[in-house]
Amino acid sequence: MKKVMNKKGTIGILQITRFGDLIQTLTACKELKEQYPEYELLLICRESFGKPLEFILNKTFDKIIYLNLKEIIETPKSIQPGIKNISNFIENINNENLDILINLSWSLSSQYIATMIKAKNYMGLKVDRCLRPQTKDSWSTLVFSSVMRGLLNPFNIIDIYKGILGVKRELHAEVVQSPDLSETLIFHPFASQEEKTWSIDKWVEIIYQLLKKNPSLIIHIVGSKKDHHHCESFIKSKLLIPYQERIKMDIGTRSIENIYELALKSRLFVGSDSMVGQLCAFAGLQTLTLSKGSVRPHETTPYGSKNYNIMLKDQKRDLPYNLVIASIQQLIEERAISYNNLKKVVPIKSLRLTNIYESYFSREGFLSLKELQGNEDLHSSFRIVYKILWAYYINNIEINCTPPKLTKKNINQLKNYLPAFEQLFELIDFGKKYSLYIYNELEKDSPEMNILKEYSEKLTEIDHLQIYLRNNFPLLGPIVDFFTVKKANLSGSHIEEIAGQSVLIYEDYSNLISALYELVINIIKVNDDDFKKQISREVNE
Repeated sequence: MKKVMNKKGTIGILQITRFGDLIQTLTACKELKEQYPEYELLLICRESFGKPLEFILNKTFDKIIYLNLKEIIETPKSIQPGIKNISNFIENINNENLDILINLSWSLSSQYIATMIKAKNYMGLKVDRCLRPQTKDSWSTLVFSSVMRGLLNPFNIIDIYKGILGVKRELHAEVVQSPDLSETLIFHPFASQEEKTWSIDKWVEIIYQLLKKNPSLIIHIVGSKKDHHHCESFIKSKLLIPYQERIKMDIGTRSIENIYELALKSRLFVGSDSMVGQLCAFAGLQTLTLSKGSVRPHETTPYGSKNYNIMLKDQKRDLPYNLVIASIQQLIEERAISYNNLKKVVPIKSLRLTNIYESYFSREGFLSLKELQGNEDLHSSFRIVYKILWAYYINNIEINCTPPKLTKKNINQLKNYLPAFEQLFELIDFGKKYSLYIYNELEKDSPEMNILKEYSEKLTEIDHLQIYLRNNFPLLGPIVDFFTVKKANLSGSHIEEIAGQSVLIYEDYSNLISALYELVINIIKVNDDDFKKQISREVNE
């Protein structure tokens, strides 16, 4: 345990999910520690994931308490030993006298654990006395309403962690470019789910073409012990036999620390969406992620500028290997991917199968993705407006974005949402009115229960209508869900205080819907001159 000079307090970080989540947590907490070195950072994580990462975790966290699931789950016939082990685990944490506990795990089990831990303050998700999920801060509300419920979250997971932690946005991790002389590439052709990766044959073809064109290139293929059975596919491939001396098989033989050390002196990482990509980015290595399946590039692209992510549009298809080879070659030669240069060597049919994203840090400090082909659609448009909305509402940060260029079909789809905005605004207005009625009734010396019941039933009806509207207009889901979670987490020392908070939440809800509506109107105006003229005439009249 490291001793913190002039210690002001202890912050507990609960992260009991897997390697990738732990590295993302470390990335955010590293900046927290740099900004607030006088606070002791205590990490609570699973032993099976934390121990192999101690070599970097110990540089940021002052103390680590491990959760050993085997000791809790794999007990003899009686459950008593497991109960005793979890009690000892919680007691060890409670002895630390936490000033604040921040739960960055989003699993149900972590919410239960967070509730058992004693702290003066809490951030992140926990459960209430009725075992219902509970959160107080707006960033965690965003997690519960957007990240866990759909595809419209506009923020990288690390930026959300930083928001929950209170990290100042002017500090962010830029990729430290590897030495130009390095001719080493790290390949990780595996993933936790089969749907997220290619067949080995495709990887063999890519490696062959790269080694053939680049005579001094060395490729390290890394993976865990469970991936070791793939070794023969690379070793016995007829295509790769002439290049075996330049292919280093590190599947199941290198520790995570060894892979990190390799990343420090390599040129590029290429692989599936995985922990290894996050680790390499933390080491400052440029990354190219090949995304298949249920990957969300805006959330999980490795944290750093000039990292790339190639995402299939149609998951029934396969990534075109000629596009991947051309992209890697550009990164080897130029450290960047140019879409114009890709068009010279890759058939347009192959390019249309994918979205190619380049990461960069915005002026406001958020990691953002630029789509190189300019393939904007309704989802990407709403991600932009939600990013503007949430950044301002949660952190009072103004984001300036260029309005997306949309097709006529997309614009017509967007126009179809305008009546839904008006209906939602009316529902919110009614909600605010009935919440105020309840508050005023409770302020009376003798409030009438039948009136309170009537108004409460009206609010329930309004909630049901909002859900109906959300289901028919799913792009409104994030804002409807956000305030649904907000209302579900109302608390106070007496019912009048809760009623007053309800009025304020509806007021915020109303303001944000108005702002969202205006942002959508501006996108339509930029893309539709006739609509712009129509709006101008209405304003003048």
